[in-house]
Amino acid sequence: MIGAGFAAFPYTWPGILGARSARIIQRNFIVQPIYALCVVVPISIGFVGILALDKTAAGNGNGTLLTLARDAMPGWLLGLLVVAGIATAMVPSGALLVAMSSMFARNIVQVRGDKQQYWLGQVMVVVTALIALLLAIQGSNALANLALLTFSGLSQLVPSIVAALRRSGPVIHAWSAVAGLVAGVAVVAMLTFTSLAVGTWNVGVIGLGVNIVVVAIVEAVLRASRGAPLPHQPVSTGGVA
Repeated sequence: MIGAGFAAFPYTWPGILGARSARIIQRNFIVQPIYALCVVVPISIGFVGILALDKTAAGNGNGTLLTLARDAMPGWLLGLLVVAGIATAMVPSGALLVAMSSMFARNIVQVRGDKQQYWLGQVMVVVTALIALLLAIQGSNALANLALLTFSGLSQLVPSIVAALRRSGPVIHAWSAVAGLVAGVAVVAMLTFTSLAVGTWNVGVIGLGVNIVVVAIVEAVLRASRGAPLPHQPVSTGGVA
């Protein structure tokens, strides 16, 4: 589900749309999974923290690495580790802040002038960073839960993206894609903010299943009841162009 969410994130598309050729994109997607091996390190640290620390210390997931390092490293090396951790967090955070501020200035507010877009983007960087800081202070798991919710929500765009990749045109109608998206996001929101038990299932997977089913049903109804043509076929208006 996280992989599907990454494919739907807006800031991942400039690298795809700006690629020189399809071969470059293929090469990137071949090499990109190798970076996922880096996830083994924090996962291993988390398991070591569960085994080595007591329940009180292990319950604070954000401090597991520093707690383990404090007992195994000298003070100066621990300081370098803290600085490295801060720098590591700043790199993806900076990219996210720039992407969100640019989308706010260009797509939501739709400021026309370049200078106005620049200053509004700068203001939104500060505002978004302050909101993230407040969420981190209020609850240590708030940002993590928000990230998981974002992945689950954006994954509902995957069926529409896949359907639009056909060379001759999209294979489904816009109303089918919108209906599936609304249904999937509604299921994700309902399961996230209510106490419905779903076991070990990720809410994004459940929403994606509902999304696909709704897309198939609406598309079948459109084609059968209204005789709607495929999205890439021309629609005759009966007049003279």
